[in-house]
Amino acid sequence: MEILEGIDQYFNVHLYMANCAAMLIIDPKGQDTNGIRVYSTGFATDFNICDSLFVYPENSPIVRTSQLKVNGESGPVGFCSVTFPSRDTRHTRTVIETEEPFIAEPGEESLWEFRVYVPHQESNNTRSEEKVTETVLRIKEPLRAGQLKIIKCWVGSNGEVHPLNPEIGTSVTLDWKPGLEIET
Repeated sequence: MEILEGIDQYFNVHLYMANCAAMLIIDPKGQDTNGIRVYSTGFATDFNICDSLFVYPENSPIVRTSQLKVNGESGPVGFCSVTFPSRDTRHTRTVIETEEPFIAEPGEESLWEFRVYVPHQESNNTRSEEKVTETVLRIKEPLRAGQLKIIKCWVGSNGEVHPLNPEIGTSVTLDWKPGLEIET
């Protein structure tokens, strides 16, 4: 931009989104949804304005989601996080002008993930015990700046989460135990 002295000037600057959002909608299928915790990970941590590059650390931080009630108390529950984008499938992005700007081929490995922790009661003959089931949903499609990705799933009887999209990888730990927590 050339700034001329003594002359009123107007400049058009094209702005674009630098963040994105991911939402996990869980249909309880009759299971209790109280105490469910959802986190997302696999996203950039920084954005360099001068060259519009995102910075991806080796170990991406874990982002807590915000819980949203979708249809009252007994209906589906939504969990949303707003972050920088995930890595792309080829580490570079080819811009293609289409009506759907978020068309992407899935990668060979997962690019980002949701981690879902569902507390549930497990009864045996003598007593009832609360356990936590961890489900990790691994997504191979990139989550790009300006995009909202919605993933729908349902909860099974042991607290495991089943995505409706069969291309989302899952791993389930039925009796998940938290690691050491130190108060500082």
